[in-house]
Amino acid sequence: MRVGTGDDEKIFQADANALRVLSGYFRTYFPRSQELPASEEINLPDDEPLVFEMFIEWSKRPKKPIHYQPGQYSEEPWISKAVPAWMLAHRLGAPRFEIYALSQFIQSCAIALRGPWKFIEDNVPPASSLSRFSNHWVAWNTYLSGSGTNEYTGLNAAKYVSQVKASTRDPRILDLDHWYSDCGSNINAKCEHDPIFQEQERQAKLLRDRPPPPEWGAEAEARASGLPTWTS
Repeated sequence: MRVGTGDDEKIFQADANALRVLSGYFRTYFPRSQELPASEEINLPDDEPLVFEMFIEWSKRPKKPIHYQPGQYSEEPWISKAVPAWMLAHRLGAPRFEIYALSQFIQSCAIALRGPWKFIEDNVPPASSLSRFSNHWVAWNTYLSGSGTNEYTGLNAAKYVSQVKASTRDPRILDLDHWYSDCGSNINAKCEHDPIFQEQERQAKLLRDRPPPPEWGAEAEARASGLPTWTS
């Protein structure tokens, strides 16, 4: 595969069957009914070689998405290239790599260089997982930043600040499935993807499932007060 153009062009080799498994684009490019030649060349001049290399390296041993850890950050090239990696995955129809790229972006978005939020608004499909996370992040940080000019000023998503409350969650803590679900468009969604809501529901269930004491109601009150009961 020839990726990029000019001096930036780079050649990659990969197994067609592995690419079929991971990417809808390559399943179409290499249908199983087709007898493939010993070598097949694909030209991808519009893709960035470094980002494509990230995909190829991941495809050799696919990793599970990472879970957000406060105060920890990914390593390069993921800090600066997670958004382009997500976009490549989205275009190639590679959902597993897409969610992995999203998880890497979420881990380090707080230190992303040159704020990618305007780029996301202009280039990422609306209602996609990355767009939903970006909208929530921009609105939440606009609220935290208060009045005055900041890196979120002028962004379309900043208008959602009116929906933000003191209880609005840091979007990084929400399960990744949230950004692929309809509730991901609701900045204040109380759903199963929110670990705080999950814990509240767990505690509420413990209370609901707690067995009642042996004596309940008026008779228990009477006994506690030393008064006669119906059964006395």
